[in-house]
Amino acid sequence: VALGLWDEMKDIVKDDILLLMGHGSEHQANDSYLKLQQCFIDNGISNVFIFTVEGSPLIDDIIKDVESQNKKKVT
Repeated sequence: VALGLWDEMKDIVKDDILLLMGHGSEHQANDSYLKLQQCFIDNGISNVFIFTVEGSPLIDDIIKDVESQNKKKVT
């Protein structure tokens, strides 16, 4: 899934940052967001960040990682 999503978005994102927001919840299915993030990392895609509105990770949890990329554009 991660690579399919990346294939669709990589020409738009290029070398910038892509933020993906999910709804999130306290349900165990929320772990899928963390697993998807790990798939991006495992495939060398370090400029995609996933966060949720109600689950984990929240946007506050990823801000430092996003800022550490020193990119000017976020998609």
